Amino acid sequence: MSGGSAADIRSVRQITEKENAKMKVLVLSCNTGEGHNSAARAVREEFCRRGTPCDMVDALGIVGAPNSRAASAAYGSIITHTPRLFGAIYRAGELYNSTGIQSPVYYANAAHAKKLGAFIEAGGYTHVVATHLFPMETMTRMRRAGTLHVPAYGVLTDYTRIPFWDETDLDAWFLPHSEVKTDCIHAGMPSERLYVTGLPVSARFSVPMTKAEARAALGIDAGARNILIMTGGVGCGNAPRLVDALLREIPADVTLTVLAGRNAEMKRELDARYAAGGRVTALPFTDRVDLWMHASDMVITKPGGISTTEAAASRTPLIHTEAIPGCETKNAELFERLGMSMWAKSENDAARCAALLLDDPARAERMTAAQAANIDPHGAANVADLMERL
Repeated sequence: MSGGSAADIRSVRQITEKENAKMKVLVLSCNTGEGHNSAARAVREEFCRRGTPCDMVDALGIVGAPNSRAASAAYGSIITHTPRLFGAIYRAGELYNSTGIQSPVYYANAAHAKKLGAFIEAGGYTHVVATHLFPMETMTRMRRAGTLHVPAYGVLTDYTRIPFWDETDLDAWFLPHSEVKTDCIHAGMPSERLYVTGLPVSARFSVPMTKAEARAALGIDAGARNILIMTGGVGCGNAPRLVDALLREIPADVTLTVLAGRNAEMKRELDARYAAGGRVTALPFTDRVDLWMHASDMVITKPGGISTTEAAASRTPLIHTEAIPGCETKNAELFERLGMSMWAKSENDAARCAALLLDDPARAERMTAAQAANIDPHGAANVADLMERL
């Protein structure tokens, strides 16, 4: 089967249970951003639902736990405190990628080929899929050296071709949108190995659920309108400034729920400033984001690939806040251009957008219709279908 649409993927014949039992899948992520882990968990969740043995592992952890912890801490510090530095690094990567010279990223990760190969063999894995560039680069080295003896796949977790993506060499790549496939082909990647699957998110986000049902499950007021504010897994952005702007613009009956992630300092500040007023609730990292999205009238989030897709999969009106320069900028550009979100360039702008959506239900409905037309919420199932079939 050549690279195709999500409709083509869903028509692929399912292999028998006997054949399926022969699979053992390794999903490789990397602790540089919660999005890669979320996509990996969604794929693992789907294979486990099918009864297929599947493990999710931090690729840097295979090399050594200190490397994983250091990478996670460095990434979190950069995007939280110096996002412009991340943008500069991203742009440098794009520039280097344009030279066609094999990147330092490739060589750094190629050094891990022996350890990853031993891990795959010891675990008895028959298929490997990665949601992060680093293990994709390692498997590219293994494939070229003839030491990779199982099919290997890559999942793109943003709506753009990231730097060095096109220097990887895998059995197939799974993409979030047809426009990204076109860009990959223009970059010289083989079209027959590019599949538009949709970005893998948990099936919980696309489960049909009314606001009333979600609010009952969360134990919150069924009648109140609510705006969900997401700050990312590490708690990015100036949430207090955004909350202040919203409270000035939106009607008094609208409540705000802020997901502060693992940023305990942000949660403490939000609690200190707003808890007494009763309209603002700050929550720590939670695994019930799906319920909060279903329960809310809109989502305000930075344009990370995963949170953006989760909102679209739940068909919730979406406002993007200021992006971390790089792939998030591309995510926001695509979503705004296709009518799937509004992209606010400041906290005050985000508040005005929220007031507009609250006041114009028809506009909100057009936005969720655009999400339905462009975003396949079954990305994880599509990836699993293809890995079973290819």
